[in-house]
Amino acid sequence: MTEPTSKGPQERAGFERLLRSVVGGIILRPWFDDAALRLLTQWYFPLSRGWAAALAADGSPDRFLELIPCGRLARRLLPGILKRAQARQAALDAADVAWQGAFFGKGPARAEVEAARLRAAAALTNFRSAFVALHLQSPMPAVAWEIEPPASVAHRHGRRLAQPALAFADAFKPADIEASRGFLSRHGIEGWVRFPSPTAAVTTPACARVLAPVVTSRIGSPPLPTLIFTHGIAMETEFTGHSRNPLSSVVAEGIRVIRPEGPWHGRRRLPGTYGGEPVLARGPGGLLDYFHAHVVELGRLIAWARDA
Repeated sequence: MTEPTSKGPQERAGFERLLRSVVGGIILRPWFDDAALRLLTQWYFPLSRGWAAALAADGSPDRFLELIPCGRLARRLLPGILKRAQARQAALDAADVAWQGAFFGKGPARAEVEAARLRAAAALTNFRSAFVALHLQSPMPAVAWEIEPPASVAHRHGRRLAQPALAFADAFKPADIEASRGFLSRHGIEGWVRFPSPTAAVTTPACARVLAPVVTSRIGSPPLPTLIFTHGIAMETEFTGHSRNPLSSVVAEGIRVIRPEGPWHGRRRLPGTYGGEPVLARGPGGLLDYFHAHVVELGRLIAWARDA
């Protein structure tokens, strides 16, 4: 374990200097939004679609081509790509088993176990780059569309519209949230919480990283002030290999930070999809299900933070 340091304010100052620099003057312009959107829709999402199809193909080029028709180059490249995808998925599965045992099992919780999981997650996530050549030859779709018919959406969500006061009601108790062991990092005490999914549309358990400041005593003290910091659609901070916490300066000020994984992202990704894809693929129904589940989950995290 490493002792916490006071690098949080230094990191914040460095980021602020970047924004005030020439680089900040270039990127903080309206053109950047348009460029970023093009990058997402024309590259990141299509490469993610190929990546998800490769994991679903389970090593079979024929299965991959059923999901995403490609040109001649695919036949030559796919066997090697799919083999490497399987290997990286297996490595992450093994790292996750060790992680589950260390933090939610018999332990002990060690920083190196978390580091190994992050490395394996990043290796699999960044494997999207393997599909660049295929995408250049035969552009891959950005989303595997499965749009729910309007009548079905209206039927499923009619009850919520008819009883808005009950739409987000939840009988969940804060004590039902399971907290992991924690480890001491240079930012504070890091750990996780998890609990069952609150809605029928999202079946994977909710999970959130918790970063708390080091305190000498909590006996008789009020709950820690807490910031719950959510991510955007298709953003998976737990899977990109970036261990640096941009909110470490907040923790240095004595505030606990909770960073939840949204439905259908990261460890909650549905088989055959990339992180967040169902939100887009299912049309209005996907957005409604996503925000309904996420709002209830955030309510549970708020209740736990007030109680812990």
